[in-house]
Amino acid sequence: DTYAKLMYDLIALAFQTDSTRVVSYVVRTELSGGVYPEFGVSKGYHELTHHGNDPKNLEELARVDTIYMQHWSYFLDRLASIREGEGTLLDNTLLGFSSGMGIGHSKDLLPTMISGGSRLGVRHQTHLQLKENTPLSSLWQTMVERMGVNVDGEFQDSTGTIGELLA
Repeated sequence: DTYAKLMYDLIALAFQTDSTRVVSYVVRTELSGGVYPEFGVSKGYHELTHHGNDPKNLEELARVDTIYMQHWSYFLDRLASIREGEGTLLDNTLLGFSSGMGIGHSKDLLPTMISGGSRLGVRHQTHLQLKENTPLSSLWQTMVERMGVNVDGEFQDSTGTIGELLA
């Protein structure tokens, strides 16, 4: 818990001081990490995702996911507390929270959250169900373009920006 909050504090400081404009932070590697015995979690995160509908595994997986979301909430609150221009650092920053592996090892069913960017023309919604087979790269392209980076030519397998996300 302390380590995660410290990492998010360092990222917030790096943004606040304009030491960097891009950060990629891996919370844990896909095949290891995520063991929290202090919270009563007995297995690694990846092993818990192969829960087999076992109630104990599902409960522990939910516990770990809750921990990750509490850390993310801490980070968002931290960015929102830092004044920048006519808004906050969160208003002027666009963040993606995702996974490299989706439900059932799918590369298509990747739950992804974007946060921030209200001063960058991002319209937030509680949940947005995109058209089937919308490439995740379309979300990344939308985010990159909102941050003012011009995308010339193809952007991976993107089909273009996601208009539903734009204000």
